[in-house]
Amino acid sequence: PNTAGTAKLVINTMVQMKGHDEAMKYLVELDKNIAQYTKSGSGPSKKVGPGECVIGIGFLHDGVYQILQGYDNIGLIIPEDGTAYEVAGRDEADPRSMMHSIYTAIDIFKNRQRYDALHAGKLGK
Repeated sequence: PNTAGTAKLVINTMVQMKGHDEAMKYLVELDKNIAQYTKSGSGPSKKVGPGECVIGIGFLHDGVYQILQGYDNIGLIIPEDGTAYEVAGRDEADPRSMMHSIYTAIDIFKNRQRYDALHAGKLGK
């Protein structure tokens, strides 16, 4: 993908909250009000602080970080109809899940190597 995971999270959230068709209608209407799409989820909040844009849609913790960096012109708004659940801003991420993913990827790779070795030189390969 040519974007951060934030965009996928926003789309998934809208689909979960509104259903696919209503989410797509919402995003089409929202798009009419978007001047620039960033490739980074923290990009919008980084542009609001120095005044490069007026409104940025992003994660709450990215806005808080910019405020802590001295940009006191940032106001944070949380939608009344809900947001996506995101663990980074809550200090709940567990590194064990990442390690599990890494070990699973290694197992998949090793199994593929074994499969290739067993089937090397056979017809159809």
